[in-house]
Amino acid sequence: MAKQVAVIGLGRFGSTVARELQNSGHDVVAIDKDASIINEASQFFRYSAITDSTHRQSLTKLGIPNDVPTVVVAIGTDVQASLLTTILLKEMGVPLIIARANDQLHEDALMRLGADRVVNPENETALKLAHDIFHTEIVSYMDLISTGSKDYGISKITPPENFFGKTLKEVGLPTYSREVKNKKDKGNGNDVIVLTIVRGLELVLIPSGDEVILRGDLLVIAGDPDTLEKAIPRST
Repeated sequence: MAKQVAVIGLGRFGSTVARELQNSGHDVVAIDKDASIINEASQFFRYSAITDSTHRQSLTKLGIPNDVPTVVVAIGTDVQASLLTTILLKEMGVPLIIARANDQLHEDALMRLGADRVVNPENETALKLAHDIFHTEIVSYMDLISTGSKDYGISKITPPENFFGKTLKEVGLPTYSREVKNKKDKGNGNDVIVLTIVRGLELVLIPSGDEVILRGDLLVIAGDPDTLEKAIPRST
């Protein structure tokens, strides 16, 4: 299900988050106060706006928070604008505020000011944030390799409640079986592979499709980001 999200600050980090979210099917409002950046961004994003995010009225006109309940504050170098924007969004009642921090001091300040989640680009990539922003089941995401035409990554997820007691095959998650290797079975169209099940202190390596998912399991799944999006069940 598509979500409505605004990304404020279209530097390298912010633009990567915004593009990946839009590519994943979400409705993205790309925001920056620099007209030249927005002019370029308008070629890629369906919705973009030249806006000073420290002004309440400007944000309200963009549908925040009523129509756009999730905001990523990706402002990089202007720490004051980052903090003021976070305060304003909190006062406006935005349900989910995710903010970028430049360092530990900035991170601590953002958390105190009401950010629901703070991301430090030194520790978390923009791609990882874009992939797990609306997936509460995702424990972690790691970029693995790029072949030029496709990027591949690995996700560790917590199975949803309705997966417990069912086999990997029953929930449509393919394993490294002969059928998948020969492209005869793609797990309901999701060309991804379950590599491992983390079960407490044990690892179920290269599980079969008949492996039953138990409460407390973590699934380690590999694939390109687009097919990972299809394979990972979304929160509602």
